[in-house]
Amino acid sequence: MNYKAATLETIGGGAALDLFQEEFRRVLGNINDLSVPAETERSITLKFTIKPTKDRGTAAILISATSKMAAIEPHGSHIFIGHEGNQLRAYAAPVQGGLFNEKAQTQSIDEQQK
Repeated sequence: MNYKAATLETIGGGAALDLFQEEFRRVLGNINDLSVPAETERSITLKFTIKPTKDRGTAAILISATSKMAAIEPHGSHIFIGHEGNQLRAYAAPVQGGLFNEKAQTQSIDEQQK
């Protein structure tokens, strides 16, 4: 019988290569995601767990791949906190555009004065 030497390409029919490629695809997607920091390092780990039999003649191999991605950047905001009677309340800070009337947002100063 013609056996092939155990390599990344032959163990599990090349499963390690396929697992790496899938994790690499995920890492590229994370790099392309505008909600995460661009320059954060990402990593891919291939793990081979090898369990030999008692007679050491064969071994079972479990291949896994994991990746560490950049986390989504936190988004800062503000709230207003105060009391309404004896109740403590919090209100979301308004967006600046909401502070002005719609007419002021869509017309020039000359048009508003007419």
